[in-house]
Amino acid sequence: MQIIGGVTRDRILDVVEEVVRRFLGLPENTKPERTGGYLTILNNRTGKRYFINEIGLCLPEMDAGCFQFCQEKSLRLSENH
Repeated sequence: MQIIGGVTRDRILDVVEEVVRRFLGLPENTKPERTGGYLTILNNRTGKRYFINEIGLCLPEMDAGCFQFCQEKSLRLSENH
């Protein structure tokens, strides 16, 4: 069983999937056709990715691009930390 920051991988996924479910249900959701994406957890100090997982369902035509984008974006965000 994978543990990240003292929390199991399955628990992380349960919480994230619930957050995404609630977010997608908001009336302010301007892109209701998008029902998923990728979650990336990385170490801000080292840039090492601990975890990448699809959350919800990515549109098949966007899946490869989303996977690549999540990796690039996680590194850009870590630079702002």
